[in-house]
Amino acid sequence: MNILKELKKVWSNAFGNGEEKKAKDERSETLEALKGEILKAEEERKPVLPERTELPKAPEGERMERVEIDEESLRAQAGASLKGYETEKLRGIEEKAAKEREKLESEAKAREKEKEKSLEEIDKAYSQAKKNVENDALKRGIARSSIALASAAALENGRADTRTQAEREYSAALVELDRLLGEIESGRISSVADLKADMESRIADKTEQLKAAAEKSDREALKYNNSLT
Repeated sequence: MNILKELKKVWSNAFGNGEEKKAKDERSETLEALKGEILKAEEERKPVLPERTELPKAPEGERMERVEIDEESLRAQAGASLKGYETEKLRGIEEKAAKEREKLESEAKAREKEKEKSLEEIDKAYSQAKKNVENDALKRGIARSSIALASAAALENGRADTRTQAEREYSAALVELDRLLGEIESGRISSVADLKADMESRIADKTEQLKAAAEKSDREALKYNNSLT
């Protein structure tokens, strides 16, 4: 009798405990599932907050670069800014002198042509006069007389004198033209010198203007930099 009870107890422990364990595991799984659903529902009920946005940092003030005052550099800058003015003025001086020289050179050529024409006319006139004297002497039968010879000699001397006078006038005209050319060159040189002096004055004024502007910029940079400290 006692043996039978013990066997039932053993049987119950062997097979009954397994079923209870299985049931317990199932209950645990069910509880875990319910717990998960509850957590999920709570998460869905929470308000959705926007993601936090990192605002950019305000830029720190950068120091302004100080302006270095270099008078040689400023003078070069002033000269460069006035280069166009200088070039234009110099071109005007050269063009004016070139036109005046061209005019005188044209006049010199005209004088030379005039001289050559005068010499031709002189030769032609005296040749005709000599021929007339010779013909007259033949008609009068005194072709070889001293009178005829003297008349021919006088005509030759007249021809030579007239040619010499024409040459002298031409030479005097050339001397005057050379003098005028010299005046043109002197005027050109003087104008260039005046332009140079004018440029020096303008460059000096422009340099002072640039220097004043640079000093102002430097003061502003210093004031700004001091405000950062």
